[in-house]
Amino acid sequence: MPTDRNLQTGWSSLPPAQRQAFQRVIGTGSALYQDLVNRVIQQNNNRQLGALSVLPRRPGQGVQASIRSRVANAAPAAWIGQNAASTGTSDPTYATENVVYRTLSGKGTISRLAMAAGRGYADVLAEEMMARVEDFQTVLSGAIITGDDNAGASNQPKGLIWQNSASTQAALSGATATWTLDLTGVDLMVERCKGSTVGSDCAIITSRKGARLLDALLQGNQQFNDVTEIAAGFKVRTYQGIPIIVDSEYPDDISIDDTNPTFPTILDAGGGVGLFSGMSCINLRHVWLEELTPLTVQPMAQTDAGSQIFDLYWDGTPVWANPAAVSSVYFLS
Repeated sequence: MPTDRNLQTGWSSLPPAQRQAFQRVIGTGSALYQDLVNRVIQQNNNRQLGALSVLPRRPGQGVQASIRSRVANAAPAAWIGQNAASTGTSDPTYATENVVYRTLSGKGTISRLAMAAGRGYADVLAEEMMARVEDFQTVLSGAIITGDDNAGASNQPKGLIWQNSASTQAALSGATATWTLDLTGVDLMVERCKGSTVGSDCAIITSRKGARLLDALLQGNQQFNDVTEIAAGFKVRTYQGIPIIVDSEYPDDISIDDTNPTFPTILDAGGGVGLFSGMSCINLRHVWLEELTPLTVQPMAQTDAGSQIFDLYWDGTPVWANPAAVSSVYFLS
């Protein structure tokens, strides 16, 4: 049996924080209790950063990505008579496109008091760093899809939404007010993407609403999606063997100018005023994320005792090397 002296000695040897935890008394009674804090800090968001996870990554060098392209001439060869001299044909056109690397930067701060208060159940600084990385990646994923390099001081890279051309955009029939997604439009989008016959080389990127509309079309036509496994072991649905990747940063409020109904012009990739969503088929052999500096979290020197500061930064750009490797279809959301 422990004596009073033993109990006093054991009590005095407890750390102050543990003694305080057991000293809390409910009302005026003698029932003691200890606070139980869930060790998981809940992140109150629902994000699916599909584009960022599916794009291949390549190391960058210098200050820009350089892409060489070739356009064949209209008459690369000609039929001639037997024993006739070779006829001259025009040469193909070669060009170099330089895509400047962009910098994304962020900063995080956590107070000394918050770190001290949470010490009993979590490393609050580490948790905040991890959460801020996800916030940072959300901005990066949004730029991959909607980044507008013509927006003056935005310093953004050129995003997926702006990679549309008359030869790769699958415009739906009729006026834009009646643009309801159908399988003909989806099939045309897939057909116009370079190399789409090899489904494993490609990905269909769309919004949550676009994925729901496509599911509804397939069910209505008694068709079913297969499932395939992509990077990191995730299993996703497929259409014509192409993985369907949902990204919560793909907007459902795109503004479109339908002055030219065969090739409508994107006016604004989001912003809350448009009525359209979309989906895009990309060939991952010709599209990648080129990183000069991968995402880095850098703790900074403390300037006072009140808080801990850390910086986040990334240098790079999405590279849309071949315009024929990106096709899109837009529809009422």
